[in-house]
Order: sequence, then C-alpha cells, then structure tokens
Amino acid sequence: MGDEQTLLIAGIDYIPKGNLHLMPNILVKSYIDSSKDSDITGRVTLYVKFDSGKIITE
Repeated sequence: MGDEQTLLIAGIDYIPKGNLHLMPNILVKSYIDSSKDSDITGRVTLYVKFDSGKIITE
C-alpha cells in the first residue's frame, strides 16, 4: 500500500431529471516503482432523491 505516488479522481454529475443523478468516475493510480503499471478504475454512481411526501409549512 505505501508505494502509491499519485491518485487522480475525475468525475461528472449528470442530472437527466431533477431528482436523478448519474455520476461516472475514473480513478487513476500510479506508483513510485516504475515496473508497476498504473491502475485505472471506472465507476458509476446512481443517486436518486425520493420525495417523502411531507409538507413543511412555516
């Protein structure tokens, strides 16, 4: 674990509807030891905000 040199995380937040978020991410990890190849990991996060139906009045 202690041989990592750089960790780069990039992503975007795409909102096709008001309560739906689709967030693709890419993680790139490079190492101090040049004999090791860099690791590239792709991820997708889906976030949905549900309406609880509660009415809040002040």
